Amino acid sequence: LIVYSSTFTYKLILCFYYSSLSTITNSFTYVSRYLLLTLTECQCDCGACGYGFTGFGLADYAAGKVLLATVKGDVHDIGKNIVSVVMACNGYEIIDLGVMVPAETIVQHAIEEKVDMIGLSGLITPSLDEMVHVAIELEKAGLDVPLLIGGATTSPLHTALKIAPVYHAPVIHLKDASQNATVAAKLMNPKTKEELEEELHEKYRQLCEKNREKQVTTVSLEEARKNKLNLF
Repeated sequence: LIVYSSTFTYKLILCFYYSSLSTITNSFTYVSRYLLLTLTECQCDCGACGYGFTGFGLADYAAGKVLLATVKGDVHDIGKNIVSVVMACNGYEIIDLGVMVPAETIVQHAIEEKVDMIGLSGLITPSLDEMVHVAIELEKAGLDVPLLIGGATTSPLHTALKIAPVYHAPVIHLKDASQNATVAAKLMNPKTKEELEEELHEKYRQLCEKNREKQVTTVSLEEARKNKLNLF
């Protein structure tokens, strides 16, 4: 009876969880589309965003073109959608490939659309390996497009150790959506882009050094057995 009750409770919690998650996602998607539609229909002439033009997302007037994707194996897109709205409000044209996007699709669209930067999103741990795979494929394709990394499981350390070493172009980890527009503006300016690359190189070098210092030296199994603790 206890096992049945626990199983039932677990399933009930999962049911409420997925139901709530679906409601939040749908609500955010609706609000995002409404906001973008409103922005598209209004005249942006106040100078707040730095661009005076009618309609956001128009290639002829955009501050830059950004490709966004949740990597293959991951279906979480709330964070990516927030980034999409923030970047669009700052005058960037957004190409959103959605969720569960394979590396080859990202590479293909990056080439066809001639994007200025690529944003990868992921929430679950396996997405970290997939981001590395995407970076490798971008390198193989000969692309020189900055890579923006974001998501709950991502970190500056993982970016420094695993992603940046396999891709020659700038790879920037962003902890939240508020940083995207500022970093993107730096990447679009040749001078500030070079300065940012130097900062990243030094930051990642320090992270790698600190990580090496923390690594524990191991010994063989035979040696470990010789050094066993003798209690009696």
